[in-house]
Amino acid sequence: MYFLPELNARFHSAHPQVEVDLVVANKERVEAGLREHVFALGFAEGPYDDAILHARPIGADEIAAVSAAGHPQVGQRLSPRELAEHAVILREPGSGTRAVVENAYASIGLQIEAAMSVSDTEAIKRMLIAEHSIAYISSLSVKDELRRDDLVLLAVDGLRIERPLQKVWLKGRSLSPSAQAFFDMVLTSVAQGVAAAWQNSPACRIPGLRWFNAFDRRVYSSG
Repeated sequence: MYFLPELNARFHSAHPQVEVDLVVANKERVEAGLREHVFALGFAEGPYDDAILHARPIGADEIAAVSAAGHPQVGQRLSPRELAEHAVILREPGSGTRAVVENAYASIGLQIEAAMSVSDTEAIKRMLIAEHSIAYISSLSVKDELRRDDLVLLAVDGLRIERPLQKVWLKGRSLSPSAQAFFDMVLTSVAQGVAAAWQNSPACRIPGLRWFNAFDRRVYSSG
């Protein structure tokens, strides 16, 4: 969740007495932490276990095929089958990002195989630049590299992959006042135009990012 650090700073400024521990991990660890009462609140992408979790959508993010600017397939229109047969880097098993990509390909009768599974998005970006590979990652995670033209989005005909961004919490568990205050601040920030600033400013536009109108001491976020 790449918008959370800025919001965390705002929250700390408004509530300096509350200590927030922001942890970034994949979806499986998010669900485990909530289930085991280690974490009160999560922000997660993609499908979730609705048997144990409540969720409230707050937006959507595009998962895009990304490569270095010098990759030989930049500027070409690729078919999903070509990418499915290509050596593509994916996030690790258990990641919400990977699950969304695999489900999208399965929905059109294709299976995408990972040439490499990497658990860290920053490592994936460095590999893209150094090795001229292709990866499916969040367009939000590469906003700075896109602006600098270090990385580019590849055009894939007939396949747009979006994942919902949502707040998740354990069924049967109420949020503490501080956890509720944090989430209320997220919704207020979105309503006041944080999303509009990202989407409509030429300097801040991120392809594929859409927002919906919309802690105890730890917030858990997945990738």
